[in-house]
Amino acid sequence: MRDEALPTAAGGLLFLVPMMNALGIEEFLAGHPALAELGAPERFLCHVAERLGVPTADPLLRVLQAAAGEPFPDPSPFVLPTRFQKAAGAQPPFHIVRDSRGRCVAFDARRRVPLAVLSPGVALPPPFNAGSVTEAAHPLSWDDATLLRRAAWLALSRVTRLLTGMRLKELVLRPGRLVATRTHLDIVFAASQVDLRIRRAGLDINPGWVPWLARVIQYHYAYDEAEA
Repeated sequence: MRDEALPTAAGGLLFLVPMMNALGIEEFLAGHPALAELGAPERFLCHVAERLGVPTADPLLRVLQAAAGEPFPDPSPFVLPTRFQKAAGAQPPFHIVRDSRGRCVAFDARRRVPLAVLSPGVALPPPFNAGSVTEAAHPLSWDDATLLRRAAWLALSRVTRLLTGMRLKELVLRPGRLVATRTHLDIVFAASQVDLRIRRAGLDINPGWVPWLARVIQYHYAYDEAEA
């Protein structure tokens, strides 16, 4: 490869791309065009990396941050796709919290995964309209963007465990080298980093063109360790 290959501590971050496809990211973006314009997928990936302690100067994180738009405004209401809800392990009955301003947040039965946020005056869509409602005497402390990031983290964590038996930290934090162009993101690993858990889950199969990142993503295993 002619372009410079820069070391990244988060070589496995893009292994989350097929998981995000399985969660229904394209359906989510189609239903939330304003969040799509603000780079929601890049923000989800950045949130995972930052929460795992990846330095902000990491080349991969910088590429994703540059592709994202302005921060999400508040409010940024959302409803997660059914596929996302199932992958996150969300089970009915759903629990709805309506705060003192009329803002509604729908949680799963364990009240752990935020599944939807509706602005005041907006009717709850099915299946949340059948859930039990708790009236809160004060505004909820978490803004919409925080709730959305929490939902993405919990879903990706669960799917990672189910597919690979690994925690997100073990999957994402693996050294590699990044070659980034306007159209491509290539991650180069040492051949010794081939992981059968990742291979069996199909996570290191080249995704190719990823429309919601507007990039071609490819993985390479270098048998010359000096190249990785």
